[in-house]
Amino acid sequence: MVAQAALGLRLAQYRANQLDIYERGMLRNEYPRVTTETARIVEQAKQHLSAAAFNYLHGGAGELATQEANRAAFRHWRLAPRMMIDTSHRTLETSLFGETYASPLIQAPIGVQSIFHPDKETGLAAVCSELSIPFVLSTAATSTIEEVAQHSGSGPRWYQLYWPTDDEITISLLQRARAANYCALVVTVDTWTAAWRPLDLDRGYLPMIAGVGNQVAFSDPVFRQKFRDAYGKEVEDDIPCASRMWLQMIISGVASTWERLPFLRQHWDGPIILKGIQHPDDARAAVRAGCDGIIVSNHGGRQLDGAVGSLEMLPSIVEAAGDSLTVLFDSGVRTGADILKALCLGAKGVLVGRPVMAGYAIAGKEGAKEVLLGLLTDLDRSMGLAGIPSLKACTPAVLKASARRFLSLVSPESPQSPREDDLFSSDIGEEQLAKTFRMIKQQGLLKDKLLGLYCGADQSVPDWVDKEKLLSKWRNAADHNGKFQVWDQERSGIIPGASHALSNDGQAEPRKELARRVLGYLQRLEKS
Repeated sequence: MVAQAALGLRLAQYRANQLDIYERGMLRNEYPRVTTETARIVEQAKQHLSAAAFNYLHGGAGELATQEANRAAFRHWRLAPRMMIDTSHRTLETSLFGETYASPLIQAPIGVQSIFHPDKETGLAAVCSELSIPFVLSTAATSTIEEVAQHSGSGPRWYQLYWPTDDEITISLLQRARAANYCALVVTVDTWTAAWRPLDLDRGYLPMIAGVGNQVAFSDPVFRQKFRDAYGKEVEDDIPCASRMWLQMIISGVASTWERLPFLRQHWDGPIILKGIQHPDDARAAVRAGCDGIIVSNHGGRQLDGAVGSLEMLPSIVEAAGDSLTVLFDSGVRTGADILKALCLGAKGVLVGRPVMAGYAIAGKEGAKEVLLGLLTDLDRSMGLAGIPSLKACTPAVLKASARRFLSLVSPESPQSPREDDLFSSDIGEEQLAKTFRMIKQQGLLKDKLLGLYCGADQSVPDWVDKEKLLSKWRNAADHNGKFQVWDQERSGIIPGASHALSNDGQAEPRKELARRVLGYLQRLEKS
């Protein structure tokens, strides 16, 4: 629990930060070590890291489509500020799992931090403690559970578990974390096997194979004894062998199931939070399983390529969870406005990872502090400018959906045009067309998306194609041959004379009409 005096001190620190930056620049020619432009921060970090470490920080799964989706999801929502509201006494204070925190910001679990800075997890934990930000220690850390506890002092700390297949080792890890006063358990459920990450694969780079990031395991007495029993030697005598044994336990290729969760409850008496939830049904399952919280996360785009952006799923997951558990958010956060949007969509706390690690790589503890303090300052300013006096006032009413969000229905690839996502290619056959539109019903897309069908001057449609007949076929497929009513005049529309270049002046008015229609629909929903 954070003392009231400390809360006030932190808030004063956020408020003074921006002016301090300006004064140092104008009066002393001193500038931030880490850029405040978050779009450039990873590139700045590149100058301070080996190529392999930079790729590990910057990279993700596959073609990075999920990373891109995370950022795009934030741009789909716009803040609608209210004016002439006194927010001078605004506060970032929040309560999570019965504890009071100075802000909703949480340092995400990130492994192998020694490849980014020699101060590794212990240094970043100390920074988080100074700012009263919960530090989540990764199972893949280069520091031990006890070392991080020592360096974080009285600061809040949570432990993230990559769930081993060996129950005795799992129990030992949980007991060590509890003895070191970690107050919450974060169980990552989306990383039971290694993802396909080209930037790491091209360099054959997985630091845990060489023992970097295995310090939690290598310092565990139960793991050490099991290794000794299996190989007749100490961990230090054969690091590659010990690393292989450990990795086979935590990325075994076998997912932990819901039926195993009671085991954790038997051996952990604090909050249990599942990280990696991306579907409302899994939120409901977490409620049934008695979990205390979930983190809506796609691992920052590092696991499943082509997945939905985390923010896209947040509203439906919050609705599914109801008041039965606490929903936190992770993946793609770069600014204070991002944090504010996640809070307005129902998250009670927000995890941030890559930007802080980039700052850490650039300037060590001071660099990480600059990034974290900058995010808190940005969040505080954004709340004030939006007319939001406290986190309790962060509601969906603060946000408006960008019309562009409803003009991006992506389908399976056209069989004759691989790599294209043109939903309306004339060469899509009947079977493929049925698959394309089936997702509209299955995923309930028209709860929050606009269905727009192009026709007319699409230059990619051959001259011999009967466009009116093709349009009729699309509409019929959208309605699943009359089985479901998907197409309607309120949320669906046709852009006459459409081409692939949607910026054509001749299409401006039809696009605006579609935007007006769907926004009107959303406004009516909001009022109801």
